[in-house]
Amino acid sequence: MSEALSFIHRFEKGADPALPAGRVAEAVSAAVPRAGQRQRLAWVLQDRPDLLTGAGAETPIPSVLRLIDKLCDAGAQAITHPACPGCGRVIHLHRRIGGRWLCRNCVAKARAQPCSRCGAVREAATRDEHGKPLCPYCLITDPANQENCTGCGRRRRVSVRTTDGPLCEACRPVKTMTCSICSREAPCCISLTTAQPWCQACRQRWARCAGCGQDRPVRGGTLDQPLCAACTRDDPGFWRCCPNCGQPGRIRSGRCARCAVRRRLGEILGDQTGRIRPHLQALHDALAATDRTNTVIAWLDSASASVLRGLDAGERLTHAALDELPDGKPVEHLRSVLVAIGSLPPRDEHMARLEHWIAHAIAARPDPDERKLLHHYAIWHVVRRLRGRLARRLRSRPGPARSSRWAPARCSSGPHPHRPARSLRCSCTDSAARR
Repeated sequence: MSEALSFIHRFEKGADPALPAGRVAEAVSAAVPRAGQRQRLAWVLQDRPDLLTGAGAETPIPSVLRLIDKLCDAGAQAITHPACPGCGRVIHLHRRIGGRWLCRNCVAKARAQPCSRCGAVREAATRDEHGKPLCPYCLITDPANQENCTGCGRRRRVSVRTTDGPLCEACRPVKTMTCSICSREAPCCISLTTAQPWCQACRQRWARCAGCGQDRPVRGGTLDQPLCAACTRDDPGFWRCCPNCGQPGRIRSGRCARCAVRRRLGEILGDQTGRIRPHLQALHDALAATDRTNTVIAWLDSASASVLRGLDAGERLTHAALDELPDGKPVEHLRSVLVAIGSLPPRDEHMARLEHWIAHAIAARPDPDERKLLHHYAIWHVVRRLRGRLARRLRSRPGPARSSRWAPARCSSGPHPHRPARSLRCSCTDSAARR
């Protein structure tokens, strides 16, 4: 046994007397196989003995971190894994930056810089011919890095290469196996939670967990006894804890799904100070409390949620404010969501569209007398009778509202020069109002 190895062995015995000598020797040999590395390790431990008891992130050489891993695997109690100085998590330390070893996520944040193409602030995946940084997305979407897929013929990023040629992600073959949850023969992938195959349908399945009784995504068990992720794998060391709320689960982008939803809600629904706008507080509470966080994240990335960015921060959210926005499906969907959670009062959308169309149709007439005549006819003859029907039935059918909306257009030619104005009639509007 060399002098350096003997010193390390005596040092480890002093730090953790309960650890057998044989395991210490095996750990040192596995972590530092070369004699020169052992000598340098001995010098570092002699200068900084606290590196093995929590200060390992400050080590100048990576062999100290490997030795800590091997000793902890061997059962050492006094040796502790160092926490990442950036995020505070006890996780594998990836690289040394600024004299401290950081985890992979903190390394990416420390090395983040604006992409020369899309402008996204991310860790550079490569550099172009001019030496400018490119993010991972621009790297994989660069036409120079794509090939024609033999399955669909489109020029896409290569996902797998076969004997027939390259295939994209959509055409990549998926092995057919028996799903561990529904027992169907279907294309399956291997679950990271159970290490068993599961199909695409079960990946999207929600049910009441047989273990905790809460509505959660199905991650294990069977169709009769479904289990959520926490009940499927109750090992505390498997799940990471969210640094914001402390709840264990799948951590993405440094936080759990619920904290990610709250952060996105604050960005979209908040003002310049970060506080939620008062008239959007009900929408924030309803979305933040939902169980299906993936659905909320998808909705926040859709065009419906982006409509909220176009509203004035100090403007109260009303039907009139939404009417000022460009008409389309995103505005209609946002309005239905706000009505469903009580942020907006319910209203008859058919009647609102009819009144909006009437106002534009009358304003398009150049003759003031025609506009006055059409206004009286539409408001006091058509709309008044339809409102009476709504008051008795609480809601009008879609058919009458759609047919009556054409009344001003059919009568827009104005009064006939040889016919009194009071004799102006429209059979389609009268029939709609009589329904």
